[in-house]
Amino acid sequence: MSPTKTVIVRFFTCLLLVQCWTSARAFQAKPTALRTYNWIAELAATDTTAKTITIKARIPEYISKYTDHFKPGDHVTLIWNMLPPPVPASAPAGEKEAAKPSTPGTAAQPAAPAAAPPIVLKTESDLLMAIFSSDATKGSKDDSGFILPAEFVSADPKTVTVKLRVSDTTLRAVASMQPGTRLRATSPMSQPTEVAEVSAVTTTSPPPLGAK
Repeated sequence: MSPTKTVIVRFFTCLLLVQCWTSARAFQAKPTALRTYNWIAELAATDTTAKTITIKARIPEYISKYTDHFKPGDHVTLIWNMLPPPVPASAPAGEKEAAKPSTPGTAAQPAAPAAAPPIVLKTESDLLMAIFSSDATKGSKDDSGFILPAEFVSADPKTVTVKLRVSDTTLRAVASMQPGTRLRATSPMSQPTEVAEVSAVTTTSPPPLGAK
């Protein structure tokens, strides 16, 4: 990828992160707002002695380009992608109504552009938006959002494998699950420690064939 394209990709990635993070903060600010979210990943292993579970999560292509910056054992922060699906492109300008009825003898006035709809974040995701070093997130003193503390294990072009330090309650919840099980976990938006807070864990079916 050329330097120019790399800069553009990074710019839009940062823009999306800011939108998601800012919206999540606003989401939290409301007293009645939902303070949990769901994430979906594949269970890879469980270690009751170390009190960890290993999961495999989907990543987009741009994340796969920087996972080599991490080494096994690095403490990282996962950010789940809660942005809604992209809105289909609007019709070409030439196909839109170019003017409204006006007083006879006067030129028609262009229609006012429609206001952009507000971004409504999802509350469940099976795709990561970013992976940051824990040192970077600690420096920002921000421990809330659609985030999860983890330990980097490995990555391939489509997934990242990480370990989560979890509570005994979570370990008991996954005790009967076999490696390869697709699980849905509920986590609070506040993650103040390196132990991944998980309030509920269930199994879920794989997405339909061909689904993204």
